[in-house]
Amino acid sequence: MSKFKTGDKAMFLGETVTVLSEEVQTYYGGHRAHLVERASGGACLAQSSELTAAPRFTMGDTALFEGYRVKIMAGPYDGAGVMQGKTLYLVTYIDGPDADRVRTLVDSSLLPADDNSFGEARYPRAGTYRGIDGTRWRFITNAGGPGDMMLGLGAGRWSLVRVVSNWGPLIRLN
Repeated sequence: MSKFKTGDKAMFLGETVTVLSEEVQTYYGGHRAHLVERASGGACLAQSSELTAAPRFTMGDTALFEGYRVKIMAGPYDGAGVMQGKTLYLVTYIDGPDADRVRTLVDSSLLPADDNSFGEARYPRAGTYRGIDGTRWRFITNAGGPGDMMLGLGAGRWSLVRVVSNWGPLIRLN
């Protein structure tokens, strides 16, 4: 069974490709392959054994780390020592108290993609919310965007991204 399905991104001959078909057998007893679209143009059959997982992020992508948005500066790198077997990225904070501070080699499993569902549409600023632990939250700024600060009634000040990442999903109370 192939690990790739239609629409997946994969690496083939050093290039990122888009998988266009489920795995097929090229001829009786032959190789297993996928039809792929190459970034350089055109499509071709790629042997399944020659396809590898595409990097989760590329330089310039945004993600979340420790509840704040970060920008991918470089990577992926293969971990060594205690990080052996992990995929690592170099990141810099976009918002929060460590904005523009570079962190080296962050484990990709700790970097969920930046969720654009944060913000006014999902969490109107006028509301009071309850987290999964029962803590009540309300906004203390009206600047807009995922960097907005929330005040936990009894839990301190945190960004909306961090509150939702740690105590979400939030339930609107009023």
